[in-house]
Amino acid sequence: MIRAATGSVYSHVGLVYLIEERRYCLEAVGKGVSLGLMSEVAKRYAGGIDYFEINAPNAIRHKATLFALEQLGKPFDFVGLARFLLRITFCLRTRARRDQRWFCAELVAEAYRRQGFELARTPSCYAAPKDLATSLLARRLYTVKP
Repeated sequence: MIRAATGSVYSHVGLVYLIEERRYCLEAVGKGVSLGLMSEVAKRYAGGIDYFEINAPNAIRHKATLFALEQLGKPFDFVGLARFLLRITFCLRTRARRDQRWFCAELVAEAYRRQGFELARTPSCYAAPKDLATSLLARRLYTVKP
């Protein structure tokens, strides 16, 4: 549904980082904000997985990751996702709320926005995976699963 509504190949986004040579993924999914080994997360997805690097100093990427880690366990933003889809599908701009709920692109966009890096041209609550993938600050590094 996200791919169709945004005209993109991307439907999901997460924040991937290394700890002691192991890749972890922070993501907002139906059960809420979660953390998992990237190798395990990748098994859940039938589609392709592209890795992007954000053109930001390491300190900024680290702080964005810390912000996302602070969100662990917070609920998925089903209302926010519906608001996002209404805006995309029907060009309806509803009032965004600040809450402690997240959907995938909103979490990643907000993690960087709080560090002064705007990955999307829209507010974080309206960010789509496509917005992050096409950001001037993002560079595709490689594809894990075509």
